[in-house]
Amino acid sequence: MSICNRLSHRVFFPLMSRLSRRFEAFDASDYFKGKSVVIIGPNCDSPTELAPRVKAADILVVVNKGHRSKNFCELRPLAREVALFHCLDRSEETGGGDFGSLELRRKGFKAVFYPLCEDRFAWNIAEFHRRNAALLPLRRVGREAYADLKSTIMDFTPNMGYAAIWTIAKGGCASLYVSGINFMRLSYHAGYHKHLSSHQEAIALIERYGNHNPDLDLESFRTLVKRHNIQVDKSLADILCKPTQFLFYQQR
Repeated sequence: MSICNRLSHRVFFPLMSRLSRRFEAFDASDYFKGKSVVIIGPNCDSPTELAPRVKAADILVVVNKGHRSKNFCELRPLAREVALFHCLDRSEETGGGDFGSLELRRKGFKAVFYPLCEDRFAWNIAEFHRRNAALLPLRRVGREAYADLKSTIMDFTPNMGYAAIWTIAKGGCASLYVSGINFMRLSYHAGYHKHLSSHQEAIALIERYGNHNPDLDLESFRTLVKRHNIQVDKSLADILCKPTQFLFYQQR
């Protein structure tokens, strides 16, 4: 390692981390109070269909690597404000993919929302602060709020899409429209997870690590919809009108 690189590791990154942590706040839920929100996932409606909703909403929300998707890029100019929920895990296989805070600033993101609260993910948070050159605020949820979510899914870790939905709805948003988040009932849109070529491979990946259970996310979501002003796209509406077909951990 060169002298410059050694200096960066010893001086620049620790300083960046200390500065970044000053902008961290536990107000992820409060941020959406009283606001109309549209959240889009990998299999969202076409930009043409979504355009009127995005124009009318206060905030357009995207999850993980969705900020690089073609649909988001087309909808971004129509949005009053954009927000990103990210798992902070840069792994392409199990996480949200690599990103740079400077890139997010250029795209108009004012913060990164992190709706998980588990000690085992402390490394991801530390790495975010260490690399947060744009000093984007990290907005988190409190332990009690997160424990409330986990209690509805038998203590599994929620998928990031559902964690975002829960945080926004529980935060008192005026309305929420969900498009393209289907609780693993369908395969990922082509290009979102290039290494997963089929629905069965996606299921196998989740079962390999055993952290998530999209079946339980879906069951929890059914209750959430009854208690909050949430609308969904046709694909998710079709899923909700039928009993849940349990797909995960059926061989155990």
